[in-house]
Amino acid sequence: MEDVINSVQDQLDDGEELVSAVEARRRARAEAAKGKGVPIFKKNSLLCLSPTNPLRKAIVSLVYNKWFDRLILLTILTNCVFLAINDPMCGKLTRAQVDAGLCA
Repeated sequence: MEDVINSVQDQLDDGEELVSAVEARRRARAEAAKGKGVPIFKKNSLLCLSPTNPLRKAIVSLVYNKWFDRLILLTILTNCVFLAINDPMCGKLTRAQVDAGLCA
């Protein structure tokens, strides 16, 4: 019976460690999103960009800028508007058919 209790307690401890690690990562991303700083990366990216590479630093600071998310969302919404405006059937008609009013 004691082995079962210890096993359950070990699983709970492992789960708490996992939750605390996930929570710490979430807090770091939330602080970075609030503009409190850019997280420090320790490994190479694309096998050639070290954490101190100026290009990588510039891109990371751009991505963690608070306006970057807004720009991406604006781009997606603009794309949706243009997709809604576009009439794909008009593209298949000839110029004479469009002039005749078949694409209204």
